[in-house]
Order: sequence, then structure tokens, then C-alpha cells
Amino acid sequence: MSGTRNILVIGSDTREGAGNERYGPESARRNAGQRSDTIMIVHIPADRGKATAVSVSRDSMVRIPRCGTEPARLDMINSAYAKGGVSCLRATLEKLTGLRLHHTVDVDFNGFKTMVDALGGVTVKLPRPVDDAAAKLKLPAGESVLNGEQALGYARLRHYGDGSDIARIKRQQALVLAMLKKAQRQLVADPAKLKAFLGEMRKGVRTDLSVEEMYELGRQLQEVEMSVAAVPWEPYPGNPNRIQWKQPAATALFDSLK
Repeated sequence: MSGTRNILVIGSDTREGAGNERYGPESARRNAGQRSDTIMIVHIPADRGKATAVSVSRDSMVRIPRCGTEPARLDMINSAYAKGGVSCLRATLEKLTGLRLHHTVDVDFNGFKTMVDALGGVTVKLPRPVDDAAAKLKLPAGESVLNGEQALGYARLRHYGDGSDIARIKRQQALVLAMLKKAQRQLVADPAKLKAFLGEMRKGVRTDLSVEEMYELGRQLQEVEMSVAAVPWEPYPGNPNRIQWKQPAATALFDSLK
């Protein structure tokens, strides 16, 4: 796999599929559907020198193009996925960013747990304890190694810090970065372990990448420096609980990835 690659990574909160039905409030489980709980664009340049994962707040108010029977509209970006699926979210982000998104990786709750457990857990460091019944998570302050179930609770944690989606994005970025770095250290240098991990990962995600393509990409990323960023934002005037992309900073960020 050569050339620049932009991969859309979606963390879905769907309750459909084995292992997903027991998460979230009863209303969410009863009204089964899917929302993009996490949205990231992973940019991998052609020279494989540095990869950047750009997080997009699901609370972003954006212009969504017509998708199937759904008309073009101004709405929260996660509604593109909820109403039009992966293809609509992909088309929306391509139009907004000017980037071509070459592949998609759609991970549900159970798939995320499988990935973390296949890595042997992931380490996080907390400034204060967590005791959140909604996330089914209780952790001490300081460093903890999380298994798949705990890491999922941490990724979904809402009642921690200031409770904002932006703060949650920062925690998710740190979690994903820790997972990527562990994979680089422990898996990429060992082809057999990497193939076994990718085989497990492939069972838990929906993607247009084959196991062989993921293996080749993983091998290429052995020495790549990973960094994270978030789309610059500002409050959305029409609703204090929503945000909008701050310009021209947002455009400049995506232009830097072309």
C-alpha cells in the first residue's frame, strides 16, 4: 500500500450486533440505531514520516450534502452517519475538508473491546479518580492498565472533568495514541503477532481494508511518529450546546494535510 492515505475511523454506538445490546441507557437500547460516537480522520503521508489523527466533534454543526432520500441540510455531523450511514459521513467530510478519504474503519462497542484485549490492555493516567455508574467504570487516580471493558467505559465517559464533548475527545485521543504506540512496540516488529492481532481486529470492525492491506500498512507504520489534533472550533451561535468549525483555522489544518 503506497501513496498518501486518509482513513476515516468511526466509533459507532450502535446497539445492533452481538455484545452491543447491553450498553447505554434503556432508551438507546430500545431505539436501536447508530450514531458516530467518535469521528477521526487518520492522515498517513506518502513518505510515512508522520501520521496525524484529527478528531471531529460529533456536536459540530455543518452543512451535510444530500444523501439518498435525505436532503442537504445544516445539522450536527453525527446525524450524517445516523441517517445516511458510513457513505454519507464520508461524503460530508470529503466536502468539508477537501480531502479524499481512501478507506473507512467502523468500530462498534464490542469491536473496540476486542481490539484492546487483543493488545493485552492499554495504559492510561488519570489526574483524579473515576466513579461513574453510567460508564460502568471505577478507577483510582494515577496510572491504570485497562482491559477492553474498562477502556470502552473510559472512551464513553461523560461525567468527568467539565463533561464536554471536547474534553471527551481529548481523552479518546490519548487512549487511541496509547493503543497505537503499544501496537508499534509489541506487534509491528513481530509479523506473526501482528497478523494474529489484525485477524482478531478484522472480526470486530467493518472496513474496506483487507487483513493483507492492514498488515502492509501496519508494517509501514513501524517507525512512524504519531500525533493527534482536533478541528479548531468555536461556540455555535444558535445553540450553546453545539459548536462550529472555526475559520480560517479549520481550513488551514486540512490544507496542511493535502
